[in-house]
Amino acid sequence: MNRPASYGDPPTPRETQVAICLLFGRCAKRTARELGMDLKTVLTHRSRLYIKFGAHSAVELADILLNEWYE
Repeated sequence: MNRPASYGDPPTPRETQVAICLLFGRCAKRTARELGMDLKTVLTHRSRLYIKFGAHSAVELADILLNEWYE
């Protein structure tokens, strides 16, 4: 079993894929379909990203990711 996510932890490769889909405006269902994973798994990855980046919404996470990755 994976350990709990903590603020500041780097995203896993799969979480990065979910984050990219989020940045392209994909909903969780479409992300699941495109990445070949279960919807619940996508939601779990997204919630772990919220924790790791200190975000409270998808919009806030996208803003943080854009600032982190493109500075």
